[in-house]
Amino acid sequence: MKTTITIIVFVTLFVYTGIVFTLIGSDLLTVDYYSDDQNYEDIECLTNAEGEFVIITSSSLYYDQGFHIVSTNSTILNNTGFFDEVKDNRKVIVTTAPKMFGDGWQYPIVGIRTEDKVYLEKSEGKKNLIDELNTERMRAVYFITPAVLSWAIIGVLFIFRIIRKRNFDNRKAESK
Repeated sequence: MKTTITIIVFVTLFVYTGIVFTLIGSDLLTVDYYSDDQNYEDIECLTNAEGEFVIITSSSLYYDQGFHIVSTNSTILNNTGFFDEVKDNRKVIVTTAPKMFGDGWQYPIVGIRTEDKVYLEKSEGKKNLIDELNTERMRAVYFITPAVLSWAIIGVLFIFRIIRKRNFDNRKAESK
């Protein structure tokens, strides 16, 4: 019975840990990548009727997953009039970074400008992106910590069980 319970606990923790690391593993790497200015590039896009960006020119072929604007940057774009002023088929310069951190990853926009107006400064957009990623990273730590602690506790209990069994076997052998 104890063996069955031990196996169930191990399997449950193994699955939980795997799910946690799968869902949030990339969040642990993103801040370092997006903190480096050399990882960003400007690409020319056209806006379409759905508010999406259609790439005109880019130095890489990576941008097939679409773009993402963090909520703080979206608020800034709204306040600067981007969504009202930039309509269908308007050329914009978008600042983003080409690295993908998993399936369904969308590339973050940290800067948007047209030929005559800057709607979102790269430095401010980057700071807002990193702030949001740091918040997500802390959320990831909150999920990882119980998994790691659970494994540590089970490891210690397993070691104590082995030591106790050896002591019991030694006493049993001495009593014979």
